[in-house]
Amino acid sequence: MGWPTKGSGHNYNSNTGFASFVGAYTKKVILSKIYCRRCRLCEDSKRKNKPIREHKCVQNYPSNKSSKSMEAVAIVDMRNFMMCALFLADPSHRIKSVSKHFYDLANKRVGESTISKSIAKRMKKNWGYMLRQNRNSTLDEFIQKAKAPLEHLFQNHQYCSKEWCDALKARQENKTYTHPDGFYNKNTPAGQKMYSQLSAITAKY
Repeated sequence: MGWPTKGSGHNYNSNTGFASFVGAYTKKVILSKIYCRRCRLCEDSKRKNKPIREHKCVQNYPSNKSSKSMEAVAIVDMRNFMMCALFLADPSHRIKSVSKHFYDLANKRVGESTISKSIAKRMKKNWGYMLRQNRNSTLDEFIQKAKAPLEHLFQNHQYCSKEWCDALKARQENKTYTHPDGFYNKNTPAGQKMYSQLSAITAKY
């Protein structure tokens, strides 16, 4: 992490800071972040009590926070970005990585799991739809959309997309819809167990 203004050890008041993510093997910069605590145009407009005209505001960090705190924020931001980029880089591999756990549950004894192979196949299919449609999403958006495959199975279409969810599409068009395989109820003992086992998998990804 670097700052244009040198800190005294007691006071860190630089308005900008920059960080770089260096590859362990290539030793090259693979990601960088720049933070700015102030925007002169915004400040001038507020000081003169004038409307702030449309512009590309450069402030992306709270002005009331120390520039020293940018370092920790930069580490988390860059790590999250890299994790998301790696996850979305190869959809086919990621689908296999996740669906493997669905089928592991399907292969367990009846007393250990309520997941059938048809449910595992359905989760794999919906996970694939979700993953491919969110390759360009931000990390926060992806985390929300990743809830869709499981919630869809239990007739909660809050996170679904009409591009792949016929139930949501029918609802938006004020039509009735009946899924050929039906939906499940997590308020039943079997449904609770199924939801718990599947969410333990999806929560990791």
